Amino acid sequence: PGTPQGSRPNGRRRSLSHGAIGGDNPPAVAGGHEGYVAEGEMKPDFTADEVAAWPVLVAPLSDEEAEAVAPGQPVVLTTEHPFFRGAIRQAMHQLSVHGKDNPVMIRVSYKGLTPEQTMVYAAADLGPALLDGFADGIQVESDSLSDSESISLAFAILQSTRQRISRTEYISCPSCGRTMFDLQQTLAAVKAATASLKGLKIGVMGCVVNGPGEMADADYGYVGAGVGRVSLYRGKECVRKNIPAEEAVDALTALIKSDGRWT
Repeated sequence: PGTPQGSRPNGRRRSLSHGAIGGDNPPAVAGGHEGYVAEGEMKPDFTADEVAAWPVLVAPLSDEEAEAVAPGQPVVLTTEHPFFRGAIRQAMHQLSVHGKDNPVMIRVSYKGLTPEQTMVYAAADLGPALLDGFADGIQVESDSLSDSESISLAFAILQSTRQRISRTEYISCPSCGRTMFDLQQTLAAVKAATASLKGLKIGVMGCVVNGPGEMADADYGYVGAGVGRVSLYRGKECVRKNIPAEEAVDALTALIKSDGRWT
């Protein structure tokens, strides 16, 4: 089955809005139990306790199960099927066929995995569902991750699928003989100065040979221009050339502030 009819221009399935989920809201994140205190900007839209009160659908869905879904209210969709993506697609197709436009929170649950395995499985399971446009929200449950780690992972998956940008993203080359500065040290300094920002892409490139092309979709670029010299880019445009390296990080932050994007 294909994508349900009535999808939005960005490819996401059209659903009703219910508070912070569905409609034109970005995909929501659920997690953390009563008393959970969010760290930094990683605040879930719904606690696990709130979502626990929603009806749970287990994919694949029969015609009877899809037809029985009460209209309007948000639902949780999960599955134990070994082919996660196929089961989720079948369930979403059934909801579409039966005219159900409920907001859907897709939940994954893992037991007995290492934290690293959980991250890989969650990205592999939730990423395609998000790119298919099916998820109005996601929830990651794992016995190897804390509430904070599970929520952070959910936000990271949304960011990597470009469904919800919640933090600054950095693009960097792997370094080579043309690199004009200590790339790891410089990237760490740029991150330290800009980590509080939201929704930006910043490229840190070692030289002008390949750097501007490799960071072509970045909002800002920090590119080695010569020994001890750096050039700054706004998008693909070089806006400042040959800045002394010791002044370059401050110059980058000043550029972002002057553009009104220091938020």
